[in-house]
Amino acid sequence: MLQTGPGSPVNADALAERLRRVVSQHPWHEVSPELTVTVSMGVATAGSGETAHGLLVRADHRLYCAKRQGRDRVCVAGVEELETARGLEPTCV
Repeated sequence: MLQTGPGSPVNADALAERLRRVVSQHPWHEVSPELTVTVSMGVATAGSGETAHGLLVRADHRLYCAKRQGRDRVCVAGVEELETARGLEPTCV
């Protein structure tokens, strides 16, 4: 179970990875014997002055990066990527 709240800061990438693990380790066979569920996520950190649209575009690009790299993973785009070289390969977990 994921537990966050006041006084327990969690980075978005760490939270996404925890959520990915919880979903993949859930006993989905209880719902359907052959069911397997995994999650791919794209995470982006907002840069100074970045619009909500720009942030969502970068996170969406990371989502598709995660799917291309084999699914069931988290790809992260950091502020440094936005501010320096947008074409750098994202970090994936």
